[in-house]
Amino acid sequence: GWRACNSRAQARLRGFRKHGFPIDRLVSTGGRLGINPKAEVIIEMNPVAFVDDLGSNFVGIPDTIHKALIHLDHDDSPNIKYFGLATSQHESLAEFVDTYLRDRGG
Repeated sequence: GWRACNSRAQARLRGFRKHGFPIDRLVSTGGRLGINPKAEVIIEMNPVAFVDDLGSNFVGIPDTIHKALIHLDHDDSPNIKYFGLATSQHESLAEFVDTYLRDRGG
């Protein structure tokens, strides 16, 4: 399963809040061999969008959730085999937000 609280997650949450993000909860997932550790939490939360820089984290995420892949490394990226799972691909989180809001009239 997943853990809602640990020291690393709490530090991340404080950092996001410090920078003005209105986040109520941050979930920290652990890895399990052969299983996407984020899928269970993402499915439970059922967000409008899930943004990640690791394509394998889209495995098991339903198509009803927008999956945005952020490119951090274009050369020999381990994400190439997961491009088909992403709903969209972006150079940065800011680019995703701008595009997503523009396309939805936000």
